[in-house]
Amino acid sequence: MKKVLFLMSVALLIPGMLLAQATLGVYHEGSLSINPPGAGVPFTAYLYVFTDHQVSGIQYMLETPSDPSHAQFNYVSVSYPQYMSLYMGDPWTGHEIVYYPAISTYPNGYAILAEYTFVAMMDCEDMYDYMINVVGDPNGISDPAFPDPDLYGTYPPDMYHFGVTGMSSVVCPLGTPTENESWGAVKSMYK
Repeated sequence: MKKVLFLMSVALLIPGMLLAQATLGVYHEGSLSINPPGAGVPFTAYLYVFTDHQVSGIQYMLETPSDPSHAQFNYVSVSYPQYMSLYMGDPWTGHEIVYYPAISTYPNGYAILAEYTFVAMMDCEDMYDYMINVVGDPNGISDPAFPDPDLYGTYPPDMYHFGVTGMSSVVCPLGTPTENESWGAVKSMYK
């Protein structure tokens, strides 16, 4: 019986491990939602990768579907980790970055690949739910093995490709107002 349970758990675990894919997103203070400090005030956000690989290269693009010309929201600068060795393009039109030595995601499973200084050109009341999507770089090299053939990373030693799922960030999320309550107060509502 123990062997059967072991074999079943391995049979379920291996496909899950094989289907696990890296994610890439723009994070501000650990969240995919960003509330700028105000119109014209610069603030910092980070490009994070979540993967179990070291990262020697990444290609991606940031897309703002509601504002393709970036009149409402733009970046002031991009900075890279000290071990960045080459970059081409920019985040809005397609960005390829090479790291040497490779960036390690050990022990947490994530790493910062770039730091952005963004600025919102208007207050949140005028740009609720402004989306920043991480998508493939249309100017990069395509790899048809991945769902988004233009969005992937490479890892050492032989620079094998790994698929990446692009995340979406929300600037000025239009949220539902809530009150802070203790768990006991919430439970008491259902007595």
